[in-house]
Amino acid sequence: MNGETAQALVKAELLAKYLNVSSCSILIYDFLLSLSDEISAIWLSSWSKMKLLYLFLRYVPLVNIVIVLFGQFAGASPQTCSNLYKSNTVILFFILCTTRVITAYRTWILWGKERRVSVWLSGFFCITWLGVMATTCVSLKSLLFNPATATGCISSSSSSLLSILFVNWALLVAFDTAILSLMVIRWYTAFTISGQSRLRDIITKDGVLYFVFLSLLPPVNLIAIICLPLMYINLLSIPELTLNCIIASRMIMTTVERKVESRRSIIIANVRL
Repeated sequence: MNGETAQALVKAELLAKYLNVSSCSILIYDFLLSLSDEISAIWLSSWSKMKLLYLFLRYVPLVNIVIVLFGQFAGASPQTCSNLYKSNTVILFFILCTTRVITAYRTWILWGKERRVSVWLSGFFCITWLGVMATTCVSLKSLLFNPATATGCISSSSSSLLSILFVNWALLVAFDTAILSLMVIRWYTAFTISGQSRLRDIITKDGVLYFVFLSLLPPVNLIAIICLPLMYINLLSIPELTLNCIIASRMIMTTVERKVESRRSIIIANVRL
């Protein structure tokens, strides 16, 4: 390894550490910021599938990020780095899939549970995520790391991995674009038709707002894959996990809070009667 290569690896390692520490800090900050809402909406509620899903999305990524940071600063071996990032990828895949299921379901609801929309969404979702699953499995098998010349986990995978990851994120971009288009079309319909202001507000607050943030993340990964050197291939892995974790948990919390408010309004209405 020549001096320029070693210097480039050190720079890549430092940048990865900065981003990962920042991601962990953002996740902890968001946790503290929403703690009171989480206690009232999640912890004090009865056990349900939504509660279990929220707890998984909220706390498992945090534990995983802390473990990855420990591996980076403790000088993990290539095998340890591989195991850490494989676990990170599996959790990220689950969170990405969960957020897209939620947004697809909300889109279906906004379209009045139309059968044609249901068939189209189901088919497109299955095709997209089978492709994402296949490319993810191939990429995990191709993932390699440099021997520990310094502390940190720096990829030494072949350039073919870039093509695999490009297809992976391109599939996500295609799916997100399709869902966002359906939301915008429905929003425009609600905007032009009188008497649908409530539907328009729901789409704006709970649909487009969250999903715009989600749909911006995959294109960023595509740009990074195209523009950055191979050693930066895992640079956005932890930040991607962090942002998706935050958005997914907030989507679920919003859903739970709406259910609680709906139940309270029903109880109040019954009491008044």
